Amino acid sequence: VYLNVYSLTPLNKYLSCCGICIFHSSIEVFGVEIAFGGHANSSSGIFESKPFYQLEQIFVCYTRKTYSQLQEILAEIAPDWPGNGYDLLRRNCNHFSATLTGMLAPKFKYPNHINRIARVASSISCCLPSYIAQTEFPQFTELWEGEGR
Repeated sequence: VYLNVYSLTPLNKYLSCCGICIFHSSIEVFGVEIAFGGHANSSSGIFESKPFYQLEQIFVCYTRKTYSQLQEILAEIAPDWPGNGYDLLRRNCNHFSATLTGMLAPKFKYPNHINRIARVASSISCCLPSYIAQTEFPQFTELWEGEGR
């Protein structure tokens, strides 16, 4: 099990000195990446994709769970992660990754820096435009064949 961390903007090279980079994260298990994203309806925002080139890949744990058991876990938590419940500051991909790593590896300490900007921004959310919190992101709707699936 790996925590994949992606840099979302070239500005991160300047923001890093302040410790508030903008990251996307996902969990990679069995060569499949599992993430959370927003969309307009109440169906699950949890999706699978082929892993991309990430900024950082952090080893979380080895798992004895099977792919079927992982799917059962995802089906169990899916109602708690609807696509229309995505909130950039309070319920984003990094919150989901932290939750899923906590379920798969309870002793793993999720790195604080990954979602720091959301925590900081949520503390001053009254000063931010309302459209910032709820954002839709495109998701892959087609499955792929081959390794990692």
